[in-house]
Amino acid sequence: MNKVPDFYFIYVGVSQEGKTVKEALSLINGRIANLTKNLNSIEIEKKDYYIDLISQARLYDYKLDKNNAEQYDDGFEIKKNVIIKLNDINQFDKLVEIAAEQRIYDIIKVDYNNSEMNSIYKEMYGASIEIIQNKKAYTSKQTIKRNLRTNVLYQIIFIVFIQIRSI
Repeated sequence: MNKVPDFYFIYVGVSQEGKTVKEALSLINGRIANLTKNLNSIEIEKKDYYIDLISQARLYDYKLDKNNAEQYDDGFEIKKNVIIKLNDINQFDKLVEIAAEQRIYDIIKVDYNNSEMNSIYKEMYGASIEIIQNKKAYTSKQTIKRNLRTNVLYQIIFIVFIQIRSI
């Protein structure tokens, strides 16, 4: 069952180092602001992206002196994700170009989505029930019946992992 996606979520990772948290935040926010400002050129509106703070960490370095190494604080690193919704996969290459202009090179992942997910899940559920019924019939024919009027299917495990994210 192959379905063509209607829209895509592109996860772009941005990281920035600075001597202070304030400096790192200022630099990363400036890069992200420039990125998002340029998204309008490929018809991506403000409602179609989300900025997510991932982490803030201290950075350490070492001073080497003969056989000794002394660790010292060397600043901070801030990481954020920009999650961008594309309605047309042909926008992807232009998005990569716009991100690269801001020294943003980390495409973390691409989620392929379809707006008809409920009908797709119903179709998948129907197909899985058909498979279960076929397995039940096959198993009934292959096993020895011991004074049972009917064969009973004792357990069905059906697991669906659904990832829903709206921007």
